[in-house]
Amino acid sequence: MAECESNPTASDPRTALAARLWRAAEMQAAEIEARLATGPRPVADAERDARVLSVLAKTLRELSAVKADVEADDDDDDAAPNDLDELREALDQRLRRLSIERAKAKEV
Repeated sequence: MAECESNPTASDPRTALAARLWRAAEMQAAEIEARLATGPRPVADAERDARVLSVLAKTLRELSAVKADVEADDDDDDAAPNDLDELREALDQRLRRLSIERAKAKEV
C-alpha cells in the first residue's frame, strides 16, 4: 500500500486519486482494528465493520487492477512515431506488402 502512497504525482490525477484512496483505506482499517482491540461489541457494529472491510477489500483490488492497467499502458511497445510522415510511410509500406502477399496467395 505504501508504494502507491509514497509516489503520488500531481501530473497524473489518477495516481493522486489512487494514493488518496489507499490512505483512506489504511485509516479506515486502522479505526476498525482499534475498535476490535477494545473487546466485544454489539453485533450491529461488528456487521457494519465487516461490510466496510468488504468494500475496502473490493476497492483495493480495483485500485490494484487500475495500477496494473496503467503500468501496462506505460509499457506499450506499439507507440506511434512522433512524425506523421513516418507513420504514413510505414503504413503505406505495410499495406503494399499485404497486397503483394494476398496476390501471391491467390496465385497458388
